[in-house]
Amino acid sequence: MTQTQQSPADGAPRPETIDVELWLDPVCPWSRIGLHNLLQAAHEVARTTGAPTVRIGLRSYQLDPDAEHDERPLRELVAERAGVDPEIADREIARTAQAMRDAGLDERLADARRANTQAAHELLHAARTQHAEQRVAEGLFDTHFVQGADLAAEDVLLDVARAAGMDVEATALELRTHAHAGAVAADERRAAELGITAVPFCLIDGRFGVSGAQPVAEFRDVLTGIATGVYS
Repeated sequence: MTQTQQSPADGAPRPETIDVELWLDPVCPWSRIGLHNLLQAAHEVARTTGAPTVRIGLRSYQLDPDAEHDERPLRELVAERAGVDPEIADREIARTAQAMRDAGLDERLADARRANTQAAHELLHAARTQHAEQRVAEGLFDTHFVQGADLAAEDVLLDVARAAGMDVEATALELRTHAHAGAVAADERRAAELGITAVPFCLIDGRFGVSGAQPVAEFRDVLTGIATGVYS
C-alpha cells in the first residue's frame, strides 16, 4: 500500500462516505479478484464497525488497447506474448485459475479469448449513468471468464446490459456513437498521471493506493482505519 498521508489521531472526525476508485480491465483475472475482494471488505467493514458508506467507482484501463479478437487457445496467446513454451503458459494459467477459485469465483479461464475492451469500457461508463456499474462489471467478467464470449461484440455487450437492467435501446445508441469514449480516455489519462502501469489499482479516499489483487484483509484494514478516524 502507498499513501500520501497517515496520521493516527484520537477523536478525529469520521467521514460519512469513503470514496474508492478502482482501475480495472474486464479481461484481467486479477481485476476480477480485486473487485471481488474490495466489495467483500467494504461489506465486512460496514457490518463490523458501523462504518460510513463506501462508494466504489470503477475506472477504465486497457491492458492491451490494440488487441483484436483471437480464437486461439489462451495457452498459445500467453506463450506467444511471454515468449515461453506452452507448458509454462499452462502452469501460469492454472495458477491464476486457482486464485480465482480460491476467491470463490467461477472460471473457465482456459476458454477465455483475446478481445479488445474499448467497447466494454464504454459500456461500463454507460452503466454508471444508469446506476448499474457494478452489475455490468460482474457481467463482463462472467461473460469473458466463464462464457468465453467476445467482449468486443455489440450483441454480447447488450446481453450484459440487459441482464444488468439497463435501457438496452439507449445503451445500443451510446455504444454505436461512442458516447463514452472520452470518459474512457479521461480515466486512462488520469491513470498515467498517477503512475498506474498495471491493474487492478485502487485509490482509497484519494490518499491510499493499493496495487494488485490484494486479500480482503488488506482492503479491510485501510477502510477500517479511515472509517474509525485512525487515518485522518
